Amino acid sequence: MEDERIQQLAKLYEYQMDVTLSENGKKKLFQVYLEYRKGSAEAKSSKMIHLARSSGKTRLMREFAILGMFEYMEKKNGK
Repeated sequence: MEDERIQQLAKLYEYQMDVTLSENGKKKLFQVYLEYRKGSAEAKSSKMIHLARSSGKTRLMREFAILGMFEYMEKKNGK
């Protein structure tokens, strides 16, 4: 079951970011997602704002958006 979730998140990430992840990269991405899920909505927003201001890198914002999208999909599907 977890492997299926890893593959789903990796597929979404690869499509949105136009990259190809190794199997190890997919597992690392899923670990980042699990850490992301632990945070509150307020903390996540704060991190996103901080990253946007400090780095100016839109890629980081997109990565947070992808994790948020996956979290929403999982909640919607009851996982």
